[in-house]
Amino acid sequence: MKTLSFAIALLAAGGIFLTASAQQAADATSVQNAVLEGVNFSVEKGATADEQIVTCYFIFKDKPSAYFYNKVRNAKTKEKKIVFEFNDTEMGASPINYESSPPITTFKIDKERFNSNAEVQGLTPEWHDKMIISFSVSNLPAELSVSDQFNIISFSYKWSTDPAKAPQYTEKESKLKAWPFVIGGAVLGAGGIIVARLVSPLPPPPSNLPLSTDDLPRRPNQ
Repeated sequence: MKTLSFAIALLAAGGIFLTASAQQAADATSVQNAVLEGVNFSVEKGATADEQIVTCYFIFKDKPSAYFYNKVRNAKTKEKKIVFEFNDTEMGASPINYESSPPITTFKIDKERFNSNAEVQGLTPEWHDKMIISFSVSNLPAELSVSDQFNIISFSYKWSTDPAKAPQYTEKESKLKAWPFVIGGAVLGAGGIIVARLVSPLPPPPSNLPLSTDDLPRRPNQ
C-alpha cells in the first residue's frame, strides 16, 4: 500500500514536471534571434558649412526578422522620440557603447516578448523577443533615411550646428507621421501599401461627371 502511494505521489510529481517542461517549451522562441552588438554614430559634412549628416548604425550578428520605426511626439508631455523596434532580437553579452549626436539627447533599450498568434484563438502560442530602442530628441529631424545592408541597419538625418537654422531641419507638427518598414516578402508588401497611403493620399472622387454605362449588359440588337 505504501509502495502504491509512493508511486502515485511520484507520478503526480512527474506530471507537474512534465507540465512545467511543456510550458517552458511553449514559452521558448521558435526562431533564432539576431544579436545587437553595437550602436554607432558618424557625422559627415553636409552641403553647407553648418550642415551635418548624422548616421546611426545598428550592428547585428545575423539579422532581425522584421523591424519598424516611428517618429513620436507626445502632445501632453511634449516628449519627442525616434523609436526602432527589432523583432527576434536580443542583446549581446557586451555593453552597448553609445555617444549621442544632436538633436538626440538620451538613449534607451527595452526588451519585450510577444505572441504572434495572440489574436487567433486556438493557435499554439508562438513567442518572439523584441528590442525597442528609443532616442529622445530635443527636436524631430524633418527627414529620416533608413537603409539596411547585410547585418547593419542604419538611419540618417540632416542637422545644423547653427541654432538659428534648426527650424529648417525640424519636423513640422502637422506633417508628423508613422513610417513603418519591415523585412520579409509578404509583410513588406503590406508595409509598402501602408507607406504609400501615408505618402500619397487617395485622389478625391470626380464630381459633376455623367455616369458611365460601359459596364451595363447590352442586348444583342443594340
